[in-house]
Amino acid sequence: MKHKVYSNKTFQVKAKDVALQALFDLFPINFCWFDRSGFFLGCNQEFMRCLNLQSFDKVLGKHITDLANDLAW
Repeated sequence: MKHKVYSNKTFQVKAKDVALQALFDLFPINFCWFDRSGFFLGCNQEFMRCLNLQSFDKVLGKHITDLANDLAW
């Protein structure tokens, strides 16, 4: 079995991302973040729960207008 080898810097970035996601998931409010162009970079579990989304894939990489169109009623 091959193991993926990460550089020390890559490991630090991944560990920080995991820690921040865990922290944001503790927030009792809808919370999301996106880049300057309006593309989602992440969200917490409460955001997904309130929008009845089952997977982060439904949010990550999408533009804010895409999500608004998907949720329009």
